[in-house]
Amino acid sequence: MEITKKKMLQKIISLLVSVLLLVLFMALNLMKVAIINPKYVIVVIVLAVLFSSFSLLSKYFSLTNKIKYYLYQILDFLMMMHIALLVLQIFFMFGYFPATVHKSSMFPTLADGDDLIVRSTEDVHRFDIVVLKVDKEINDLTYSSGVLDEELLVKRVIALGGETMSFRDGKLYLNEVLIDEPFLAFAYPEFDLLLEDVCKIKGVEQCRPGQTCVVPADYVFVLGDNRSSSVDSRALGLFHKSQIIGVVKYKRMGWLDWRKV
Repeated sequence: MEITKKKMLQKIISLLVSVLLLVLFMALNLMKVAIINPKYVIVVIVLAVLFSSFSLLSKYFSLTNKIKYYLYQILDFLMMMHIALLVLQIFFMFGYFPATVHKSSMFPTLADGDDLIVRSTEDVHRFDIVVLKVDKEINDLTYSSGVLDEELLVKRVIALGGETMSFRDGKLYLNEVLIDEPFLAFAYPEFDLLLEDVCKIKGVEQCRPGQTCVVPADYVFVLGDNRSSSVDSRALGLFHKSQIIGVVKYKRMGWLDWRKV
């Protein structure tokens, strides 16, 4: 197969366009979930730039058809890798992505090591189990027990923007209405909580004395089902909807055994 200069140039341009798109994804932080280690993505990008540069320089040197053929195949392989990475990231942004539970804050609903299938969305409802990304510009990490900035957490949405919330004798009241929590395996009769004590954004209280305290618009209050062993909105404060990576839909028991959460 003869590789003409035109074919080589077309392949180089296609490869560089795919490189540019990947760089934009990383620079604009569009990769909401790093399923693929960013280091590997960078390696692929660097290889693409190196081989593209070598291919461009090759027109000034005399290369055999065999070398041109192998060089063309390498460029083609790298471009296919870039396209695959882009397709995966776009699917994870708008479709579903896998996640794994760490620690026991959602026990017994979810256990340490459980594999999850998560739908990419910020549209959540009360009692949805969500994957959240910690943001030091919003959350208070002072008493977070080792939770780090940009760490992913799995919690349950308890209160939405515009709602009042309190726990009295372990029972949940939203807008002063008693709400059942059927997902709890254990009773927490001594669990008392007032929203005004925990309604914080970056450690700053959002409620004024003497006024009805409500969750601010576009924020959510989250808790772990294992109330006695969970770092959640009680320590971290409220979460903005933009921090919601997705809603947990299934727990994967096997390759073909997905159970709705």
